[in-house]
Amino acid sequence: MRWIVSILLAAVLAGGPTAFAAAEPGTPGLDAMAAQIGRLELLRAMSLQPRPLIIDVRATSEFAVSRLPGARRVDAETDKEAFAADIAAAARGRAVVFYCTTSGRSEVFANAVLHTLMERGSDRIAVLAGGIVAWSNAGLPLVSGNGPTRLVHPHDPVTGRLLVRSETIRFEPR
Repeated sequence: MRWIVSILLAAVLAGGPTAFAAAEPGTPGLDAMAAQIGRLELLRAMSLQPRPLIIDVRATSEFAVSRLPGARRVDAETDKEAFAADIAAAARGRAVVFYCTTSGRSEVFANAVLHTLMERGSDRIAVLAGGIVAWSNAGLPLVSGNGPTRLVHPHDPVTGRLLVRSETIRFEPR
């Protein structure tokens, strides 16, 4: 049993399966869920126009330590309909990618706003597979309020064990 959990965890941290390109604009079915996007696929998408709208669903303290370049932060407890209405214009014709530490909070949030954003013209809704932990473990760019950084707020000490470089763990911004 333990080896199954290890394999599943490794798949998530490796970027997991991607169905990002398969999402269709318009009104999704009632059972639709946000697609997963791998970190390298997101990195490529970030170099294209229009750039995806990247939404960080972590706490303010986590966001202060580091974030993906260009990310906007939203509190996971934010009213989902109000959030979707607020970003509808910015999301029109663009992909919207949500992330958090490992994908849990961002997946819940993305699925809660998926229908509204797609109905209002977003191209795709996706969740970064493995979250900022997988992004950091791959050595991909992170920023803070002071510029580029390698540091990551792991949400809690247990999640911090998922970071391959323990020297990147930081619970307070520099």
